[in-house]
Amino acid sequence: MSSKPAHRRSRMFVDSSLQGSLIRRLLMHWVTFVAVGTVIACALRWMTHPTVPLSSQAGEMFAQFGPFLITMLAMLPIFVLDTIKLTNRFAGPFVRFRQNLVSLRGGQSDRVTFRGGDFWHDTEDDLNAIIDELASLRKEVVELRGNVVQTSSSGGPADADISELAATSPELDVMTPTADGGAA
Repeated sequence: MSSKPAHRRSRMFVDSSLQGSLIRRLLMHWVTFVAVGTVIACALRWMTHPTVPLSSQAGEMFAQFGPFLITMLAMLPIFVLDTIKLTNRFAGPFVRFRQNLVSLRGGQSDRVTFRGGDFWHDTEDDLNAIIDELASLRKEVVELRGNVVQTSSSGGPADADISELAATSPELDVMTPTADGGAA
């Protein structure tokens, strides 16, 4: 694995399904943590001063726990942004992987490159090896098709070769041409 140049990301939120579900999960955990922490803090405060009415303790509890709640609320956007940045490091490569699959299906064989801070660089190397092999096989198929066309147009034994190949290699499921232009 070689060191990759650092390219600035143009978008941080690249896969709304993946990143959105992780952000929703983070928010659910954050709200649960703050709610449970608040209930426990209030319950402990009330249990340590059971004779003092809860209405008079509310102001004291806010004075004691308010800064913590405000700090937690202020940190929420930081948590969300950091999670988006982190998820971009594995969602971004996956988006590029899907784009390359579409281009491979369309006949292009562009190599995949992930950013330096991205995850899954071993996948990048494996995918590029497959892309190189597919490009080589496509080139070989084009050459073989050219050879078959040249042999059949020059009156050579292409039909006999195909029939012989079909007879000796049934797993290839080769269809042999018939005299009327169809296939047998």
